Amino acid sequence: MAKLIIHPPMFYNTWEDRIADWYAGRPMGTWSDPNETPLLNSINPQTNSKDYVPEPWWGNHDINTPLHSVVINFNPGQGGDIQLHSAIPYKCSYAKDIVDSGYLPKTGQWHENRRALPVLNALKNIGILPPSYKPSVNNHLSVELIPWHTENAGARCGFTKYLKENILSVYEYSICFAANESKRIANPKLSNVVILKLSGTKTKKLLELLDGIGYASVIKSQQTVPSGQSHCLEFSIKRLPGVRFCSIWGSKSRNNFPSQADLEYVLNHYI
Repeated sequence: MAKLIIHPPMFYNTWEDRIADWYAGRPMGTWSDPNETPLLNSINPQTNSKDYVPEPWWGNHDINTPLHSVVINFNPGQGGDIQLHSAIPYKCSYAKDIVDSGYLPKTGQWHENRRALPVLNALKNIGILPPSYKPSVNNHLSVELIPWHTENAGARCGFTKYLKENILSVYEYSICFAANESKRIANPKLSNVVILKLSGTKTKKLLELLDGIGYASVIKSQQTVPSGQSHCLEFSIKRLPGVRFCSIWGSKSRNNFPSQADLEYVLNHYI
């Protein structure tokens, strides 16, 4: 059974090794697309394929830089031409060749504006981070549940079908990774907390599939904020003790967090 790896850089290095395999056209672990032949892990970027450009995570990978939030996203979607034609930057490692070198700037801006800044500004506005704090994606980590730039995984083969095929890899490479990193969050509000930008329906399906392979979970609460437009669901996974998971979604916010006011309410009252 999968075990939580405690050393923080371990999964960064693991992902970098997998990206190197992907770039070289070697098998890349157990990830697969149930509707496609060949599998995800046999796609060779040197063939100029437009599918399956990896994006396992984005943001802070320096353990010497304070980390203030960890968010799991659903799937980066198909992406634009920059993502789909960016085989060359994947020379040896995701961190070095893409994040550090400034490749895929639009993707970096997306994660900063739609993931890092909403959460970090909310923490600042509710008094968890000081007024002088300048929010940045460098103090945030986004982890992808389905870590590929494809046509949207939900439309391509179905959320449930994809997760059934890959649930152990999702647990090991995405959920455990996020849980590990949440342990080094510096602010007390989100220390040991993983936020998911995922609806309640998808969250419950994810937990059902995890339960099915022996990773029992407990739903602790489900709340609707006073506006009636935003919701959160808190759960835990028994094999990841001490880590709290909280899905946050809005009735009308498909790719974004709920309104800033609702996000602040959730962070202030429910986490």
